[in-house]
Amino acid sequence: MTVHFTWFHERFSVLPPDANEETVRIYARAYIMMLLSTQLFGDKSANRVHIRWLPFVANLDEMGRYSWGSAALAWLYRCMCRVANRNVTNHAMKVDSFFINLVTHSNRGGLQQSNGTVHG
Repeated sequence: MTVHFTWFHERFSVLPPDANEETVRIYARAYIMMLLSTQLFGDKSANRVHIRWLPFVANLDEMGRYSWGSAALAWLYRCMCRVANRNVTNHAMKVDSFFINLVTHSNRGGLQQSNGTVHG
């Protein structure tokens, strides 16, 4: 389940000047969800915010206890493995052609530079 990024942006882009503490927390949760969905754990649509992050932002005080770096690295490796597997047609994220070449050529024994030199 996802929500369009534009809805989040229109609804939560400007904090009201008279916002109380609970309103600030709501806007903070929305901003963090946008960051998680578009920057840290992006997918190929790049315009949707996934609601899978709701349980993680429910308690802002607990968010610092999660290992976000490890999770992001695991997500990246998962995406790279899916790209390397030619049988998978539904990739989780857009992957730069450099990474596709990196995975493809490293599986063949090395990376080839433009001058023809093979490293590996």
